[in-house]
Order: sequence, then structure tokens, then C-alpha cells
Amino acid sequence: MGLFDKKFCDICGEKIGLLGNRKLEDGNLCKDCAKKLSPFFSDRRRSTVEDIRKQLEMREENRKLLASFHPTQILGTRTKVYIDPAMGKFAVSHRSDLQEENADLIDLSAVVNATYDVEEDREELYTEDEEGKSVPFNPPQFEYSYEITLQIQVNHPYINDISFEVTDSRPDSRDGEAFRQYEQMANEIVCALTGREAPPAEEPPAEEPPAPVPQGTVFPMGFGVDDPEQPAPPAEWFCPYCGTKNSGNFCMNCGAKKPF
Repeated sequence: MGLFDKKFCDICGEKIGLLGNRKLEDGNLCKDCAKKLSPFFSDRRRSTVEDIRKQLEMREENRKLLASFHPTQILGTRTKVYIDPAMGKFAVSHRSDLQEENADLIDLSAVVNATYDVEEDREELYTEDEEGKSVPFNPPQFEYSYEITLQIQVNHPYINDISFEVTDSRPDSRDGEAFRQYEQMANEIVCALTGREAPPAEEPPAEEPPAPVPQGTVFPMGFGVDDPEQPAPPAEWFCPYCGTKNSGNFCMNCGAKKPF
């Protein structure tokens, strides 16, 4: 057979148009049949024709089950996690019409693990010099953005991992309210799918009280409310006998006592 011989879909039997073939391990798949596969299915090229037939049969059963799917928990922003605890199933979709999309219904008991990652993107900022050329700041300045991605590992006939971004906009700081809200949302999804308890909200560290002053401590003159930092410096004086400048109670040169 030549390179440009006509090919037919091994699922529906229709002729496959130019650039419309989706290769299987032992056959061919047209793009229309490929659209019916799960959006989270990523192993097509290593799948046999029989594997694809079984998946499409399960997808039709899935469409029927969606009529009885009534989620009471909906978590997320652009991509959402829909959970029906009574049915014991969940779905992940960025579309509101789950029936039209034929969103995969997955058993909550099939969740192996759920985690989220934070990725930092850093871009250096530049300014213009006297000649109008773009030059870096000195010291360098950067603009940051943060992306939170959630990964769900499942034990499923044709899905291994489900990954999607939780952040529909990128916060510019990990300390800001926007980032905290997205991270809280990611934690809520992880806990809802795994049954783990949500971590307690972080509170700012309490200020430590000042150390107690040992009993019997004698403070120098001037150390108190008016000047809590330092005691008043000693007054300087000149010896009436030798003229030496001093700060203590006795002359450093002749030993004479400071006059009062």
C-alpha cells in the first residue's frame, strides 16, 4: 500500500480524510470517533482497536449515568470539580453542561492521590538609559506570578491522571490575599476527594513579650520612662587643681575628688 492510499476508520468504517487519521497500535481512528474519547485519555497511540471500542462503550454508559448525577459540591473557578456524595462519584470539567460534554464520572473510591503544585514565574524588569537603550535595573528587579496546578491520580480503565490549573488569574505574590484564596481552594478540592482534614488556617506569629526584669535590678539615673533606651551620659568636669578633663568621680591625673 502506498503512502497516500485511502484509509478507513476501524471503529465506524468511514473513509478518513487527509490529515484526519489518528493512529492506533493496530489500526486507524477518524477524528470524529477520536472526539468521543475522554479528554483525560492520553494513551491513544498505544491502544488497540479493541481498547478504543471498549472505551467508547463505557463512554455511552457514562452518558446515561450523567442523567442521575446530582453534584452537591462544586469546587473551583474556570475548571470545576463536581462531587455527588450520594452517588459516590465526581467529574472534572471546564464546561457547565456536563451532559453535552459527556464528562467522565469517576468513583470517589478510585482516587489514589490528590495534590497541588505551586510554580513561580520570574521575569526581570528593564528600564531605559540616557541613550534610550533597554538596560536592567541595578540591583535587578523582577516581576513574579504564581500558578497552582492540581493533580488527581485515579485507578480507572482509561484515565490515569487528571491535571488542571486552579488559578484562573496569576497572583503576583505568595503573601497576598488572592494567592491565599487559590491555595485554600486547592486544599478544599484535595480534602473533598481524599477525605483528608483541611489544614488549619495560618495565623500571624504572636509577638513575644519583653523579657522580665530581674528582681532587685538598679537602674542608673535617667533610665526610665523618659529615656527607655540608654542611661544619661555622665557629666564632664575639669579638675580645679591640674585642669584635667574628667568624667568619673576622681581626677585621672592627680586623683583629686570631683567637686560637688
